[in-house]
Amino acid sequence: MIEYLKPEILIYAKITKDFINQGISSAIEEFNIENTNTITVIKIPLEEIEYVTGLIIDLPFYSLKNWNKPKIQLQIITQNRPDSLSRLIHSLNASYYFGDDNITLTINMDRGADPVTIEFCSKFLWNHGSKNVRHRVIQGGLLPAVVESYYPNDYNDYGILLEDDVEVSPFYYLWVKYTILKYRYGPAKYQRLFGISLYGQRQMELHMVGRRPYDPESIFHGTKFPSRSPYLSQVPCSWGAVYFPEIWKEFHEYLIRRLDDESNYHSQEIIVPNSRSSFKWKKSWKKYFIELIYLRGYVMLYPNYKNFTSFSTNHAEIGIHIHLIKDKPEPVTIFGVPLMKDFTLYDELPNNHLTDFTELPVTNLWGNLTTFNDLINRGINLHNNISQCPPHYKEENDQLNFSTQDIFCVDEEKKRNTTTQDYINFEKQHRESLTESDQRASTTSVI
Repeated sequence: MIEYLKPEILIYAKITKDFINQGISSAIEEFNIENTNTITVIKIPLEEIEYVTGLIIDLPFYSLKNWNKPKIQLQIITQNRPDSLSRLIHSLNASYYFGDDNITLTINMDRGADPVTIEFCSKFLWNHGSKNVRHRVIQGGLLPAVVESYYPNDYNDYGILLEDDVEVSPFYYLWVKYTILKYRYGPAKYQRLFGISLYGQRQMELHMVGRRPYDPESIFHGTKFPSRSPYLSQVPCSWGAVYFPEIWKEFHEYLIRRLDDESNYHSQEIIVPNSRSSFKWKKSWKKYFIELIYLRGYVMLYPNYKNFTSFSTNHAEIGIHIHLIKDKPEPVTIFGVPLMKDFTLYDELPNNHLTDFTELPVTNLWGNLTTFNDLINRGINLHNNISQCPPHYKEENDQLNFSTQDIFCVDEEKKRNTTTQDYINFEKQHRESLTESDQRASTTSVI
């Protein structure tokens, strides 16, 4: 019958509990192997079909046709919190994956990993794809640990970055699958979307005066936007998010050049106006990513459910960037959000489905409503202050090339002179610090 109908998409329930239906499923899978280039086969475990019905109804044909194209990497960053890591792994294993069985999970342990963590990483089971374990021999810290954990194989390769004090909802993967298929594999491409957050923001951290509570519902009140609409934000999420390949590769390129300039040349001073990240976040990978985001007008999609219900939460355990402060609330009371345990993913979305991208609210680094044109123009203004070359685009719909060459366009002569002058200044300071006898000895040894 399948050969007679010649479908382009075949959706079926994968049943493993009785022999008759298992035989039917096996026959369909065999047919899929023989026709892999012509038919998109979507196999959903029977017990999970109820969760994907709304998604299948909403997504256009073109998105469904690409159901199997996106590949997901789970990148977990850990060191010496085995209990936290165990909680995260348990939540990942308890989640629904809707028949996807090629999800790579990689543990990235820093040098300081303790024996319990190392043993746990070697023994836990992952049944939804391959499992990899990495261990640094030189302490990297969070910046390289996060940034180097994920590098895409191609432009269908996505990275979900999870620190070990994060926990996920059983429905996190459905949110990822739905949003990626909707906004990446539909008829239109939205090139400034750099990722999908699993976490609903309840604090805005980039105000110069410090952290401020944030509630998107109050921002949307009195506007055309529904109170529960997902929204676009320039703030990158580090507490559970999927990052997109083109822009993450661009970020790698940006970071290499940016750190090289900071260490050697000091030819560019890149400061995001009025952003706390440029002045207080000295060792954070997000500081540099925010620079790139601001320069390019990039955005991330955030969920916006009642009471900040999210697909990930942060237990805000003590670490490099989180500290207990006397007479201050515990961090988890500030950053923790409820996980979606009951299935309400579609119920609170406007009209029970994801809004078209062009209708989503757009917010800036401080959580204020804005437009793409405003974000792009602000980025161009900063770009023109730091680079001798114009940006490779002028307007929202211009094609991006995801290269940072236009940003790091400086006077090479000035760069060389800066390096020479830095060396001269170093020599001068060094000699001034020596005693008179040391100077004579130094001069003699040079001769």
